[in-house]
Amino acid sequence: LPVWVGGNSPAAQRRAARLGEAWHPFMPTREALRTALPRIAAEAEAAGRPVPGLAPRLQIRLGGVPDADDRPLGHGSLDQIRGDLETLAALGATDVLLDTYPGTPGERAGADEDRRVLELLMSVAQGTIGSS
Repeated sequence: LPVWVGGNSPAAQRRAARLGEAWHPFMPTREALRTALPRIAAEAEAAGRPVPGLAPRLQIRLGGVPDADDRPLGHGSLDQIRGDLETLAALGATDVLLDTYPGTPGERAGADEDRRVLELLMSVAQGTIGSS
């Protein structure tokens, strides 16, 4: 089975490079990925291993969020999230986990809302509907 090594810290990135088939960061930003991916590649090369794939976990939060390098991927409008998925594809992501859990039980809307959001995101990602 492929082993994904999670974590955003430099130590987690070193573990992913030395031990994993993929690095699994949570709520990465574009800037964090730009910094981490070369570091992970160098660590893997130093360990004589192939560079692990990128398999991030995006917490999905639909709504207006200013577009900036420190915006977590998965937070924002449908257009922003589509762009995030395109960014991840361009960076060579092998898998993306879409997480609808908002962080606290009180914020959770329920399984039907989770399903609606995921279906909407998949439609937008596949280009089958317009975005808002």
